[in-house]
Amino acid sequence: MDALPIDAIHSLSLVLGLVCGSLVTVLSYRMPRGEGFVRGHSRCPICETDLAALDLIPILSWITFLGRCRYCKAPISLRYPFIEITCGILFLLVSLSYMPDQPARTLLQCSLFVVLLSLTVIELEGYSLPNSLILITLGLALCLNYFICTPLFAAAILSAGTLGLGIVFCIIRRFFLQKSFDEWSVVKLAAAIFFCVPLDSMAMFLGVFGLVAIILAVQFGWRLCRQVIPIGPALSAGAFAALL
Repeated sequence: MDALPIDAIHSLSLVLGLVCGSLVTVLSYRMPRGEGFVRGHSRCPICETDLAALDLIPILSWITFLGRCRYCKAPISLRYPFIEITCGILFLLVSLSYMPDQPARTLLQCSLFVVLLSLTVIELEGYSLPNSLILITLGLALCLNYFICTPLFAAAILSAGTLGLGIVFCIIRRFFLQKSFDEWSVVKLAAAIFFCVPLDSMAMFLGVFGLVAIILAVQFGWRLCRQVIPIGPALSAGAFAALL
């Protein structure tokens, strides 16, 4: 990396983020539907035509074909370019914060952000948080803890406390509401994230988490009158802010 100018490193990070954003769109679409995302060609969900490389260029393909499928002309959701741009910006911000001095942390943090962004999209669209992605989040958070000022023991206590409070909260909710819900997945995700949130950034984490949670509550609880409010995106947003 020392041989590359710093501007080139940041530019490559942005491009890599756009490509990984495309991966997030595939992952978040296929996983809730039980489809494999490692193998198999990407296809149009309307006409089911296999997409060529020209159709899969992040951002540019959507702009070139005016937001429509090249084959059946069906409109393509804005979710695709929006997710790609979001992931690209996150990668760029990580690069600006930690490159070229900390390439290992940059790689780990970008990987964590890809997983958290995937969880965010999946919960916003399907109200679920896959355990497999939460487990990957935990693994990446534990590895990232090496580069964080928070001692692993303190992070473990914080995570265990989160689990304990979450268990109590879930029991109380189940006792009074007498219905199933997915808060336990949110508790597990929070416990995993707390392994890599620096203590000196906890106020930032809680502030962003609270703000996004309020926005989600207004959107899903008040405007859409949904009984379930996705909290995972607020946790992810807090993690993004605390780690940048």
